[in-house]
Amino acid sequence: LDRETARIKWRITQLEEFKRKIEEEVIQIAQSEVIVERAELEMKTLAHLQGERRERKGEIAVDREFCNALINYLRSKLESAREKPPSS
Repeated sequence: LDRETARIKWRITQLEEFKRKIEEEVIQIAQSEVIVERAELEMKTLAHLQGERRERKGEIAVDREFCNALINYLRSKLESAREKPPSS
């Protein structure tokens, strides 16, 4: 379980870095739907771990809050990209 928690924390760190790069426009989002799905999967895994590890509840709640913010941010980017007419 500790290994799984460490893996998820590493993944969240990667998502934070990805979000930073999007905000700085270092990278363009080509597959936002995939990123949102992955972030949602991490959320489900964290919720499962929370059920198993009550003593880490506060830490996992912070992770969940971050993942929710990331999912909302990526969805808004995706929606704004869909609304923009293609450049020609």
